Amino acid sequence: MRKVVAVLAVSMSALLLPAAAQAQWEVEADPIAFGLSGYSAHLGLRFGAFRVDVGAFGARIPEWVHGNEGWTSKTNGVGAKLDYVGSGNGLFAGVEGDCGRTTRTFTSAVMSVTRDDCAAGGRLGYRLVLGHTRLYIAPWLGVDYTFGAIGATAAGHTFDEKRVQLFPTVHIGWRF
Repeated sequence: MRKVVAVLAVSMSALLLPAAAQAQWEVEADPIAFGLSGYSAHLGLRFGAFRVDVGAFGARIPEWVHGNEGWTSKTNGVGAKLDYVGSGNGLFAGVEGDCGRTTRTFTSAVMSVTRDDCAAGGRLGYRLVLGHTRLYIAPWLGVDYTFGAIGATAAGHTFDEKRVQLFPTVHIGWRF
């Protein structure tokens, strides 16, 4: 078994080395997450017309977003994305997946429900490089399907959640 893993590792390295030699690293963050008392940090690697991204995120989701009166919602998680970015400026599309922990609290009873979940979906966005700099802005819209249990019930009140959700946001990034 070790020989098979070693052969696969050497083979994959040989195939990826030419792409990695021309790869471009990027870092980006979601300012909306920071505005929602959270965080967002992503590391991307662009090779050719494709980009891979891994990141961590968290936010307090306001009631006007989740629509459940009397509830607070806080989420933290990690995720990955694979996008077709073409030249790196303009329209992009890809797939994404994330796993996280969400805590929903019914505030009047101070009762919380915490759940781990995973979601996957697609995304579409537009990347705009600002002038002749390495700085870019990328607004995008994701459509995700949440696996496993959704919603919550506390003190006889229900937090209603849809299995398929839209996720609009914007990332600001820097290319190295």
